[in-house]
Amino acid sequence: MNTTTNNSVTTEFTLDNGLKVVVRQDHRKPAFCSAVTYGVGAFYEEPQERGLSSVVTQALLNNDEQAVVKELGGDFLTHWGEDSMTHQLSLPREHLDTAFKLQAAMMMRAPQDDVFQQHQENELAISRRTSNFVSAVTFGSKLEALIEIGTRYYSTPDELTQSLEQLTLDQIQQWRNDWYVPANAVLVVTGDITPDEVKPLAEEHFGVITQADVPYRDFSVTPPAPGYRQLTQQLETQHPLMLVVFNVPSLATNTDVQSARALQVMTSLLTNAAPQRLVTPGFNPAHTFANHPQFMRGDSRFSFAFYFEGEAQTAEADFWAWLDEVKSTLFTTEEIEPAIQTASANAGQRIDRLEGASRTIGQLITNGCPRQLLDVELEQLGNVTPADIQSTAQMWLTRERATVGHVFPMDK
Repeated sequence: MNTTTNNSVTTEFTLDNGLKVVVRQDHRKPAFCSAVTYGVGAFYEEPQERGLSSVVTQALLNNDEQAVVKELGGDFLTHWGEDSMTHQLSLPREHLDTAFKLQAAMMMRAPQDDVFQQHQENELAISRRTSNFVSAVTFGSKLEALIEIGTRYYSTPDELTQSLEQLTLDQIQQWRNDWYVPANAVLVVTGDITPDEVKPLAEEHFGVITQADVPYRDFSVTPPAPGYRQLTQQLETQHPLMLVVFNVPSLATNTDVQSARALQVMTSLLTNAAPQRLVTPGFNPAHTFANHPQFMRGDSRFSFAFYFEGEAQTAEADFWAWLDEVKSTLFTTEEIEPAIQTASANAGQRIDRLEGASRTIGQLITNGCPRQLLDVELEQLGNVTPADIQSTAQMWLTRERATVGHVFPMDK
């Protein structure tokens, strides 16, 4: 199937062993990015399987491959999260055969027990370190536990450590055999290439890999409104910090894509691009950071972080009063336009880069979203209205969905 959007021709086909291949042509420079994304991560693990994805992913990586890519003038990147793992190579166009050879070798790699055992021990050492670091996107373990109430895939650091200690080599080998297979992966190639070049090489290198069925997983999402949760902690922060985290749908769990786009716009609209009328004596949105990851197999988060002075209860009350104003007073089109431009610019930069386009397409497909969302993203962002902002805030940014952290510096 071929589609043409933003002067890019995108073609997709599937090999006999189940590997989905997407070719997105971009002939601006003689280079390409090849990304293999697997649908695997912590979201796929049962309680007795915690840590398997990290152990296996680390064991499958090969430093020699990274050296080869560097020698050829390319870049090597591996990114893994809770719902996907992407192995990405960027090279001059004449090295397409080499890229496929390296990535197919990773898919076929069957590490020996001692390699898996070494990485299991490394993961154990990491999990045993208790971290007190906190930021707008990295929370303490107790706050994480409150945010993840009701989810199937969350485990505390102690539970993760216990699981890693009890994992057997048979479990590790089986996890590799179950999930790192063609039918659970998508190969996305972007750049100065054509389907006629990609298809024979994909069949030569990936097509020989044995077909395998992928286990079924029930991806239950978080409860729609777990209820207000609050925690006071002393962590490694220089100043008192307020964290307000909302459980919200992601693109994979929200049938209303426009509200997901409104949340993208709101990360800017409710912080640095907030209109002056929203600045109050108790709360200044310009001093606030907001974060909203889009591509998640399960539900996502919309989080606010800001430093405060005085009583935490007063600072939190000021925040809720400010948010009530956002919900009750409709923005004007002129007020939301700077935030739309910021969101569109951020999305445009990601889409315009070969690496960003290939990784995003892979994440969309492995998370059950249509890849076409990449090409309509800018249009959807541009269509966000003041009414979308208001209804999205009223629906998702509620106390019933909120986890609030009052974080104070640790005693010296």
